[in-house]
Amino acid sequence: AAERLGPETQEAAMHAGGQELPMHRGVYEPGVALGYAVDPAPGRHTATLSGTADLAPCAPYLALHDLRPPGRYDYEAKGRAFGVIIPLLRAYDSLGLCHFALQMGEPPFLDWLNAATGWGMDEAAFLEAGRRIQRLRHAFNRREGLPERFPLPARERGDPPQEEGPTAGITLDVETMVRAYFETLNTERGTRET
Repeated sequence: AAERLGPETQEAAMHAGGQELPMHRGVYEPGVALGYAVDPAPGRHTATLSGTADLAPCAPYLALHDLRPPGRYDYEAKGRAFGVIIPLLRAYDSLGLCHFALQMGEPPFLDWLNAATGWGMDEAAFLEAGRRIQRLRHAFNRREGLPERFPLPARERGDPPQEEGPTAGITLDVETMVRAYFETLNTERGTRET
């Protein structure tokens, strides 16, 4: 709509890569903003489910990289953690399971996968499967001429920062999160190998 209404409306447009942003504010939960910016299908809150880093089922996957759930505005740690969490969610998606199950305890999804396939997959192999999925998604976008990351509207980053409320004075350091995410995912190397 902003394109049809004219360039002066661009500042009011709330999208990432043309996808309208959902109600989840990245300035309140930076992991959501990171997902909006770096996921190959931008602007979807399910790309990161930002609170999942704190959930018990994610702990063993973070531990594979000596990571723990990051602080809300610890941008470096947030980017690194979501370099693990986003691929984990893509692997989980490949099982056809709902993300809400991750909030209900510790579903034995690897046991289910191994019982159904006979593979004997462990956490490291499952995470690598998710990384390959995410790297392939990035490679597809690269092949189609899409950017590796999508710019976020200034308001979504907290620029200018709000003067009142729970995010008063906060402007996100999206660049640090993006850099740490790609370093952890190692997309550049991975997409060429995949």
